[in-house]
Amino acid sequence: MNDDKNDDKDLICALVSKHIRINFGETVFKTVYRKKLYDNMNKLQPGKPDDKDFNKIAYNVSNDKRMKIKTGKFIGKKLDIHSFSTAQLEELSSIINLKLFPESLGPKILRGVAITTAYENSVGSRSCMTGECAEYTRLYEMNPDRIGLFVMTAGNYSARAVLWTLDNGRTLLDRVYCNNEVIRELMKQHAIKENWLYKHSFNVLDSDNNCEYPKSKLVVSGLEYTDGCIPYMDTLTHGTENNGKLDVGYFDGSLLDSQEGLLFCGNECYHCGEAFPEEEINMICDSLVCETCESELYFYCGNCCESYSLDDSHFIESEQSYVCDTCFEDYTFCDDCEEYYSNSNVSLITVDGVDKDVCDSCIDNFQECECGQYQEFLNEVDNGDKHVCDSCLSDYHSCDSCCEYFSTLNTINDDELCCDCGVEVMQNA
Repeated sequence: MNDDKNDDKDLICALVSKHIRINFGETVFKTVYRKKLYDNMNKLQPGKPDDKDFNKIAYNVSNDKRMKIKTGKFIGKKLDIHSFSTAQLEELSSIINLKLFPESLGPKILRGVAITTAYENSVGSRSCMTGECAEYTRLYEMNPDRIGLFVMTAGNYSARAVLWTLDNGRTLLDRVYCNNEVIRELMKQHAIKENWLYKHSFNVLDSDNNCEYPKSKLVVSGLEYTDGCIPYMDTLTHGTENNGKLDVGYFDGSLLDSQEGLLFCGNECYHCGEAFPEEEINMICDSLVCETCESELYFYCGNCCESYSLDDSHFIESEQSYVCDTCFEDYTFCDDCEEYYSNSNVSLITVDGVDKDVCDSCIDNFQECECGQYQEFLNEVDNGDKHVCDSCLSDYHSCDSCCEYFSTLNTINDDELCCDCGVEVMQNA
């Protein structure tokens, strides 16, 4: 076994071990998987196939022969690890594949007609601009000196992102479309290495210092264009015509959200279908909504300060306000008054042996025994010096005369009597 194959085996073993620890914990790894994993790795000596077949693992079989199998099946069948979910197994397989075959990624920048072809073939993943709609992306093709398409491919994995040359000379890597999250991270790492600006979450971040880049500087002007060939824009969302050329960026102008390649298609409300000026329409739940439809169909969650559909609302009676599905998880149902309250205002108590969630107001309806349990009414013992629950009452004794409960009783004439009853009996003797 040469050094490269030993390196492959160690790499696979390290990645599988890491993901078992992440998903199931260190204790499970040590007690359930570690010995079996190491034994199987030493027996099978896995590595990449000699023919460099992507997404395959080669391993030893009898008679000094080696076979190959898909990475995911190797983990499940040959390493005998079946606890990963489908999503966890796909993620681990893609990480192993990309680590074993880094040379297969082949990052490249496409320009001109090659960009349109990439959209026709849905490189990265399908979107509203791929396939038959690729014709609407020809703005990219028409401006090879200002616009490129950065792509990475490896086996069935692929990713794409528009690469802009801004007016100030900086390079911007736009939103990444991909069919694998590992390759998305590799795109980001490449952007950082090249000192490109890149799209991160919903903000554009500067790769130099990881803080938000001024949107006013995200401008690409003087582009050749034909109406009908202007794509839906993810980042440089506005466009304006200037001396027969197209300027795109963040400024007053047409919202470049047409899925039919048009420079201006109006800001149509998702619900009523009417067009409105930009200042009279808002983006809510990924849809453009006019002010009238917003007031009728949406609510504002005061907890997270976002608007949501009324279908996803929860009315909190105690606060006289609506909250969204996510924020609703911060509330608990009071089993006594049957209303919802903030988690911080609800306590879990044991009432008559049953756990209940009760709000701060309702907890006053119960009395707490010294044992920690609650009852609506506790039992008086020791002449009222103590109050205990029904369970703890068994630790006290009933006076044969007054039938009250006490910690200790006195035996007088074969009767178990409290101090007061005992004195009375002695006085009447």
